[in-house]
Amino acid sequence: MFETEVKDADEAIGMEVNEPAQLFNVKSILKAENVRRAAGFSTNKGINSIIISCSCCHKIFPVVTTGPPPLIVKCPYCNSDNKLNI
Repeated sequence: MFETEVKDADEAIGMEVNEPAQLFNVKSILKAENVRRAAGFSTNKGINSIIISCSCCHKIFPVVTTGPPPLIVKCPYCNSDNKLNI
């Protein structure tokens, strides 16, 4: 969880990711007061959001990444590797 509080500023960013990353259960809270420009989340790598079904336990889960999507992601339920077919 990222919680950011900014007062009296030109710019406020709650969470900034500028490298490829895989995001799980991320929550960003931005409290901005007297701020000219505000963003809860910022990245210069692009965002990918994919919903997949685990090949082992068959549960559905989201995969959110910045930058290019990974070739393999771990299931958050059973920890098995899943190949993305993108």
